[in-house]
Amino acid sequence: MRLQVPAIPVVIVAVAALLAQTLAIGAGAASGPVSRFAPGNAAFQRTWARTDQPVLFGQVSRTWMWGLEANTIVMQESYVESPGGMRDVQYYDKSRMELTHPDAVDDGVWYVTNGLLVVEMMNGQMQVGDNAFVPRAPAMVNVAGDADDPLGPTYATFAGLRASPALADGTMITQRVDRAGMVTNDPALATHGVTAAHRVTVPGIDHQVAAPFWEFMNSSGLVFENGQNVQAPLFQNPYYATGYPLTEAYWADVKVGGTYRLVLSQCFERRCLTYTPGNPPGFVTEAGNVGQHYYTWRYEQADASAIVINEVLYWPEDGDLAWLELYNRSADTLDLSGWTISNGVGSIVAGLPSWQMPGGSYLVVRFGAGANDPDFADGVGTFYTGAGSAPFFTTADVALYAGAPGVDTIVDFVGWSYDGGVVAGPAYDHAVAAGIWPAGAAFDSASGGTLDAVDGPPHPLMAFVSQGMSIGRDAD
Repeated sequence: MRLQVPAIPVVIVAVAALLAQTLAIGAGAASGPVSRFAPGNAAFQRTWARTDQPVLFGQVSRTWMWGLEANTIVMQESYVESPGGMRDVQYYDKSRMELTHPDAVDDGVWYVTNGLLVVEMMNGQMQVGDNAFVPRAPAMVNVAGDADDPLGPTYATFAGLRASPALADGTMITQRVDRAGMVTNDPALATHGVTAAHRVTVPGIDHQVAAPFWEFMNSSGLVFENGQNVQAPLFQNPYYATGYPLTEAYWADVKVGGTYRLVLSQCFERRCLTYTPGNPPGFVTEAGNVGQHYYTWRYEQADASAIVINEVLYWPEDGDLAWLELYNRSADTLDLSGWTISNGVGSIVAGLPSWQMPGGSYLVVRFGAGANDPDFADGVGTFYTGAGSAPFFTTADVALYAGAPGVDTIVDFVGWSYDGGVVAGPAYDHAVAAGIWPAGAAFDSASGGTLDAVDGPPHPLMAFVSQGMSIGRDAD
């Protein structure tokens, strides 16, 4: 986002800142939809039946590749290249089926696709076209185990491991990772005998596939084709269901059904696979519940980071009120229930209303008494915090929180300075600790928008904002 330079320069700082599947490591306390539906059309039914009908009828013991049934009806989601800009999709525990080009020739292989859901969750980019994306935060959803496990690694954790170098061929995999992304070596894990089995090197990707996963990706077994069960490769090629590996494989202690177990996880473009010593035969290697996880991320997790402090008027004209403007830069409607705004020292905390803020809309928060306008029909709403919150700006900074003020709830922070100094206080501390504020950094509008590390005063040109002037960002 670009910072708007006021007409008179000022130094400002800102940062937007069931059955076998109940055994599955990707299951546990479920996230996402829980209702069950049949595959929604003939193409989806055929795709599901090939790998999962033999599992349902107990004719083979192995992981589901889709799930017992679908978790949703056939839905329509935005996709630029589909007819009318919408395509049919249906969510399953393990993935999402997509019919992007219904008028294409049905080849029985690529007519139904499953998208790069893991890539989207890691990158924080929701795909709505071949080259169209909606920015989101990386998914804070557990890759494996119970949804309420506070310690297991998330998709956001694995996103930070994409650039880690590939292990050498045949290396014993003894790497552990925690939720924070800290990788350590545990030589005791060599007793499991899991090695780096196959190196994949393509543009932008250079990673090993762990031996249990490479074996699974190349496996054959009972599948349902052309109205009968036959023995055939499980997948048309090793990468058909998973895509290429996005990371190396890592061990972690993961809560499964309320009990912590040792699990090896590896994320690929379309799926994440897990290997759990001690699981029943056929379920030691499993497909994670990526479909559940993606649904949670896309539809149930409010992307708090999508809302930013867009503009601030902290020194109003006589008789006017100070205000700030929030902007929802996502395409999603977000619930502001429980959100708060605090001045820098926390002496005044104003609660926001329990309003639904549409994607692309603005909310002007005025610090004082007045008549609220909760209608976003014109793209803008107005909320008055009440007489007790004026004057609000007793210090030169303000913070937005998705809850009570704290490190875990801070969403955005704006600070300003006339002398280049950093404004200390709880809000600043929260922002730095949460990683949305560069410690000791300041935006100097006089130098054309450079964010400088402050080892010494880096702001030789400073002037005052006049009364009635605001500072802020472009909504773009």
